[in-house]
Amino acid sequence: MVWDLSRFCYVRTLSDHKFVIELLAISETLGDIISVSHQNHEMESLLCVHTINGELVGQVVTDTRITAVCYSTAPEGLSVNVIATAFTDGTIKLWSSWDLAPVRQLQTDINIPINWFYNVFQ
Repeated sequence: MVWDLSRFCYVRTLSDHKFVIELLAISETLGDIISVSHQNHEMESLLCVHTINGELVGQVVTDTRITAVCYSTAPEGLSVNVIATAFTDGTIKLWSSWDLAPVRQLQTDINIPINWFYNVFQ
């Protein structure tokens, strides 16, 4: 659900996920919303991006479970922001925030989920 915190009222519900949303991030530059859900114990994830007005920009089903997600914060108009996703196998993928096209994949030497590694060493 999206709430207007200045008026303390309900705005809309984003309902493209069939399962519980486990990860969420909001763009500081545009207000777009990234949400990630997982189908029970399956390894795949559903990544959805909505505009601040609740319109679906796009969605991607990944064959590896997403463990962390965030937006870059470059100034709009000067650069294109990306969505960074971390996976259980240590891979990091960058996606275009405009259309969810793959931009780059970074392979790490870490064979543990990125979110677990971050929590242990912060």
